Amino acid sequence: MIERETLEWTQTWWQQAERDDLPRVLTIGDSILCGYRERVQQELAGKVYVDQYASSKFAADPFFEKELALYAEAYPYACIHFNHGLHGLTFPPERYAECYERALRYLLSLCPRVILALSTPITVPGRQDTLDPLNEVVVRRNEIVRGLAERYQLPLN
Repeated sequence: MIERETLEWTQTWWQQAERDDLPRVLTIGDSILCGYRERVQQELAGKVYVDQYASSKFAADPFFEKELALYAEAYPYACIHFNHGLHGLTFPPERYAECYERALRYLLSLCPRVILALSTPITVPGRQDTLDPLNEVVVRRNEIVRGLAERYQLPLN
């Protein structure tokens, strides 16, 4: 059985979908991405189009792989910015590492320029200065991402 959260969601955004006069960057992430995509688009205006695939699905979910393929293959991307770590928090670190690396290898097969991003800390609701105990999962996942960035010699954001 696939373990899912109470609410699963996906949000996509293709900037200037009808145009091909500039290179495209695909940003992959979660709700944090939904908050900063517009700023990235503004900062890179006139240089690239910034597309978005944001989802709550964990990489072990077969629908994540299907959605990832759908959006990552929509255009030829000059660069992919990959962040995936705040969902599926009950999965053990070994499973996270396996699924993350499988997704990473897939992205590298489409685009040799992949930037990995660390996940943001989880804080106690209403107390931005206090880390939630779940943040230990994020810390461990970020260690895994750092290791993969080093192994594949990829930039880390």
